Amino acid sequence: MRIIADHIKAAVFIIADGVLPSNTEQGYVLRRLIRRAVRNMKELKIEKQIVQIAEPVFEIYNDYLHLKKNKQKILKELEKEEEKFLETLEKGLEILNQKVFEKEGKSDW
Repeated sequence: MRIIADHIKAAVFIIADGVLPSNTEQGYVLRRLIRRAVRNMKELKIEKQIVQIAEPVFEIYNDYLHLKKNKQKILKELEKEEEKFLETLEKGLEILNQKVFEKEGKSDW
């Protein structure tokens, strides 16, 4: 739970500073923070979306003007990255299942 909270808080501040998830430099670190938080949420069977967990960050740090000013952008970026990661996971599991069943000689479930 602490990892989730810490990673989401860090991601909120990083996005507020103008960094977006990507495959290079700071964007890659941001992407990894978000995806690790999402992965831990799935492992703990937390059914909330990442934006719901990010909301208290804005309340706790309400005196940080750059958070207030960029709140919608931050939440949008968190949501987009969560969706991308969940799609990637789903596709990866689908490929894994196909390979496992091919190896076992079964065509489908």
